[in-house]
Amino acid sequence: MADETTTVERRGDGYVLLEEGRELVQLVGRPVDDGVVALVSTGTDPDRQGEGLAGRLVGAAMDDLRQRGLRVRPDCPYVAAWLERHPDQQDLVAG
Repeated sequence: MADETTTVERRGDGYVLLEEGRELVQLVGRPVDDGVVALVSTGTDPDRQGEGLAGRLVGAAMDDLRQRGLRVRPDCPYVAAWLERHPDQQDLVAG
């Protein structure tokens, strides 16, 4: 899910990327329908922006959602853009 210095945790319907226990990126999610999670916002520690951390978190979230048999509604502009760049993940997008 992440490299040796970072971990990804699911928190409720969202996710966080941590480094040595410190939150670097947060992805907020909420359930909207049976089997669908809306990903509504992404926030990255300003000191760590531009390092690809948000992309790693979104990728890990997509892996987790797939494994759990859930689909996503990409309400967050960052998540929507990430999905555009990863057409292999389009099957996760709820109609």
